[in-house]
Amino acid sequence: MSIVRINEMRTPESESMKYICNWLGLNIRPGKPTFNEETKRWVVPLKALMPSRVTRRDMSKTFVYNFVVGKLVLDRNLRIVEKIGAQDLEDSILSQWNDLNEIIQKEILTYAKESWGKLTFVRTFLRPIYTLVVGFLDRGKIDGSEVGEESQKWLDLLCKAGFIEEHSEDTMFKITNKLTLLNETCFKTGQARSSFDIADIVAGNLFATEYRTIKDQFNIHAPSVYVDTAKLYYIDAVNLKEMVPVGEEELFMKYRQMGNRVAFKEITRRGYSFATALSELIAVGLLRRQETDILGDEKLFEHLVQFRDQISPSSEIVSEA
Repeated sequence: MSIVRINEMRTPESESMKYICNWLGLNIRPGKPTFNEETKRWVVPLKALMPSRVTRRDMSKTFVYNFVVGKLVLDRNLRIVEKIGAQDLEDSILSQWNDLNEIIQKEILTYAKESWGKLTFVRTFLRPIYTLVVGFLDRGKIDGSEVGEESQKWLDLLCKAGFIEEHSEDTMFKITNKLTLLNETCFKTGQARSSFDIADIVAGNLFATEYRTIKDQFNIHAPSVYVDTAKLYYIDAVNLKEMVPVGEEELFMKYRQMGNRVAFKEITRRGYSFATALSELIAVGLLRRQETDILGDEKLFEHLVQFRDQISPSSEIVSEA
């Protein structure tokens, strides 16, 4: 029996690819390595290729998004001395995805500002907003010393948005004309029947205008399931310049592919049901159902499509049928 031995090729790219295959996943590719003469080390950039397939009965297109997501550093013996972990990689991809589509995200948030407060996770994780708004509508003013340390940041957001303001007296805060007018108008038009309905609207407006603060600074990520799900549908629709029916399973796979892990396909003890989040988005009109498929809101789509050339500078069609 003959034994054939082949010398293994060792290059910065090959060693990087081994690490990628073992620890990061095959949608990551090594870029062109550079050698730092000062440190005597190789630096290999890592690129993420994120495909997004859009299908309908008579056509199919696949978009690929390209992101530079980190690097590997190898010494002169091609041993990896600096690396990126799977979680850091996932965070980098999601961050760049959000940055790339900042425009479409902002427009979706603004469009639904009156509706976000009706959604379960917004109500749950922005609960201090409801407590404060109901309190101010009932009493007119509140002593800041009554507000706990954890709720202080929400009090600051309400001040920033102009719903309340500091009173001339020490540590006192009072309701502003903006909140008073909102309260009166909503009751007259039938949009609200209680102070809790007003709190829904205020919370929705704050979620729309302070989304980054709530998510990144307050470290509240759960309500992002709504924003990310809507965004994934509309990004593909805008790329194609047409609202294409998307199956719920396909939309869920896109959601998981982009590194979003808050929701699970079904209700579980570990996480929130993607199907439930989707149903809530349909209930408030951000998406709609056509038989077994998901479609967008026509008015929102027509508004978003004007941003086609701005939202996808890193995407390209790689297949079309």
